[in-house]
Amino acid sequence: MSIPTASPVTTAATAARSSRSHRLGVAIVAGLAGFVVWLIAVPLLDIEILTGSPDGGSVVGPGAVLVSGIAASLAGWCVLALLERFTARPRRTWTIVALAVLVLSMSGPLMETQSTAAAATLVAMHLAVAAVAIPLLAATARAPRRAAAAR
Repeated sequence: MSIPTASPVTTAATAARSSRSHRLGVAIVAGLAGFVVWLIAVPLLDIEILTGSPDGGSVVGPGAVLVSGIAASLAGWCVLALLERFTARPRRTWTIVALAVLVLSMSGPLMETQSTAAAATLVAMHLAVAAVAIPLLAATARAPRRAAAAR
């Protein structure tokens, strides 16, 4: 009696579906991480997060935090997919690019907020989203390609 095995095509399709659902889950959890920071800072610590000029600032609400965290993670997923297609070491390259983007993203909270507490909260939100998205998306990256000469 022989045991049926999956064809390579079926296995590859299943792995791709699994990777997509895992990456989508990462994006949602990363957005929730930023939202948790907002929940602690705004309702519990009574920190008002205003961005922009003192007379024309806008309040950062929970929906914006959640959507921004998810959107940033989805954008990261797209970058990772491109790196997987065009680079030999997508995980390493992804981590470097993601950390560079994180550092650049800190300029917004540090320059656009109206209080130190708001700036600290926004920085914490950025770090929370990054702490989830960067390592968990990196974990889904495909293995490095071997050099053609090694074959």
